[in-house]
Amino acid sequence: MDEDLVRVEPLLDVVDIYVADAPTSMVLHSAVRFDYDPVSAAPGHPAAHLTINSAHCRIACAAPMHVGRFADFVFRHFYADLWTAHRGYFTGGATRHIGERTLTDDDRTSPHLMWN
Repeated sequence: MDEDLVRVEPLLDVVDIYVADAPTSMVLHSAVRFDYDPVSAAPGHPAAHLTINSAHCRIACAAPMHVGRFADFVFRHFYADLWTAHRGYFTGGATRHIGERTLTDDDRTSPHLMWN
């Protein structure tokens, strides 16, 4: 993506421009993301997982994660100053649940994320 365009235009508008021009040529990467896809669950690909830095780094999660809980996690660990300044906003969503536990016995034998 054009870095100058990203600095002056809303990000979603820039994404729309690139998608309209060449929808299959753009790949978005993030350092951390949460995925929930029970249909694709298999050994090494948990139904609910946190992906860090690489599509192959999947850390099993206890259950589907609410977007508020994920935002709290990301800001608490990557943007601590913003999290501290808006603590009430983030912690309100951090306690929400979205689904039943999906952790398998296989997932429990390796490092995984669990919360109450």
